[in-house]
Amino acid sequence: MARSFAKPMTLPSLVILGDLLGSAWCAMEKRTQVTPLSIPPSEHWDGNDGPWSTFRMQVGTPSQNVRLLPATGQSSMWVVLPEGCTGKNIDNCGYNRGLEFSMNSSSTWADVGIYQLALEQELFLGYSGNGHYGFDTVTMGWQGDSLPTLYRQVVTGIATTEFFLGSIGIEPRSINFTTFNDPQPSVMQSLRNESKIPSSSWGYTAGAYNNIPKAFGSLTLGGYDASRFVANDVTFNFSGDTGRDFLVGIQHITSTSDVNGPITALSSNNSGIFAYIDSLVPHIWLPIDVCQAFERSFGLNSSSYFPLRRVNNATQYTLGRAFLQNAYIIADYDRSNFSVSQAVFPGVGAPGNIVAILPPAEPSSVDHGLKSGAIVGIVVAILVIIISVAIVTFMVHRRRQKQRKASRLAARLEEERFQKAELDGTDAGQEYGRKAHTELDAQENTRHELEVPNKAAEVHGHGNKPAREQLVYEMAAEDVLLPELESAAMTKGAQ
Repeated sequence: MARSFAKPMTLPSLVILGDLLGSAWCAMEKRTQVTPLSIPPSEHWDGNDGPWSTFRMQVGTPSQNVRLLPATGQSSMWVVLPEGCTGKNIDNCGYNRGLEFSMNSSSTWADVGIYQLALEQELFLGYSGNGHYGFDTVTMGWQGDSLPTLYRQVVTGIATTEFFLGSIGIEPRSINFTTFNDPQPSVMQSLRNESKIPSSSWGYTAGAYNNIPKAFGSLTLGGYDASRFVANDVTFNFSGDTGRDFLVGIQHITSTSDVNGPITALSSNNSGIFAYIDSLVPHIWLPIDVCQAFERSFGLNSSSYFPLRRVNNATQYTLGRAFLQNAYIIADYDRSNFSVSQAVFPGVGAPGNIVAILPPAEPSSVDHGLKSGAIVGIVVAILVIIISVAIVTFMVHRRRQKQRKASRLAARLEEERFQKAELDGTDAGQEYGRKAHTELDAQENTRHELEVPNKAAEVHGHGNKPAREQLVYEMAAEDVLLPELESAAMTKGAQ
């Protein structure tokens, strides 16, 4: 009676299980290793147009500390050169401008030349200037912060006072000089390409000097700090105008000032305006009637400082850094969207809540992401399956070997029992010149048997059939397509 046995798992099946194990392990390793970078604030309040919370960075070899502001629409790093304090009537200039960077003191500086600054929205507001471009080593944070170092990054030295402080460009688009044929990676691109951050994204709020207690700014690359804003479910798509991604519609503005009572500007009866969020500039640029309403409400006059500017045309509507003192913006370049939320100010020393933004190809870290415990469970489960399959396969194989051996032994015994045939008496021993005998002589008692060679073939449980080829497929990598920076004409010129 034939018996059927469970078919052992084949090699391709084991390979699939191994791939699943590897994928789960890689997912866990990626989540464990690639985390957002929280850039520490310098704990200084810098600037000539308001006290702004700057951030710690290093440039050059040996490294030179600088204090910079995030620039939401820039890709390179701007640092103040010693020339920016030469002949300037600025008290303690180098220190107050966020510390100077000396190109001549850096052994890794590679000079490119002087070009116009890559300005977009700022041109509409009357800003201009040149920059001395080159390549150098850049480190996030200061000594002891244990943050990544990037090599051969585009660094722009500035001397103009149009921009009083240097800045760190957090736009991930590439940088081009005279042509678009040789794009240079931005700081964000390099961090992403070297797996220093999980995605091309960031979260930023400027901090509030007038808050009690004072609240430093917060900058997170590859994610956001959930402890610094009130969450909402409003998301904006990037505008179709590259370089003006953060365009928002403003329907109305209200104020609850106690000076001259509340105001309402741009009410729902108006058509509203579109304004660009830009952290490189400090002011808020609004229509004249709105500015006048603010002046009445807050009792402002010509001697008062308020980060508000009147526009001459619709291209100038801008929400500058002053707006981001009380707002938190999250930008996700992989999904081409951003969000704006009300900022909050946790107490001094309060822990942050850093959340990673994963690229679209991976599960969302907020809604659908597998937690580390779940991934560990998957890995353990797959290991158990592989070990169990290996044990079953071994036992089935050993059992089949025993059955084949028993079958061969039984077949050999049967042959020896039934294949002993006797000689026929007729024609036996007939030769020329001799009489044929039908029987053997009585004195010859020797009995002869026919020697039958053993030609029984053994049945093998496996044939020499060709094995199925194992096909290994590689997944096509989905490139992140980042449009090149559409900068203003960067003609080479003297400063």
